[in-house]
Amino acid sequence: MRCLLGTDGGSIQAHLTDNNNHALDDVPVYFVPASARTETDMAALLMKEKTDSQGNAGSGVLAPGEYLVFAWDQPFLYSPAEVSALWRASRDAQKVTVPARGSVTVTLQLK
Repeated sequence: MRCLLGTDGGSIQAHLTDNNNHALDDVPVYFVPASARTETDMAALLMKEKTDSQGNAGSGVLAPGEYLVFAWDQPFLYSPAEVSALWRASRDAQKVTVPARGSVTVTLQLK
């Protein structure tokens, strides 16, 4: 369980498309603090939301700071092999900075 207290939270809005710029529905988008330095850190700290019919996914309220944002359409059930695969997928993530009391938008393309 994570408990975050504060009044300066921000958020990330992600938009996901395919190679033809068509919005992708029901694909997980991952939001990982850039401070995650190991696979174990990433698994413990990641947040994910599936895209809606317009390809949008929101992070919810996050602490201000840097985050890695990426989409990965493979099953993810927290097994060691899946955590390792997700860690490798995060290398292609976009790094964004969440401002205090603000929002940042990122456009992703599923590879």
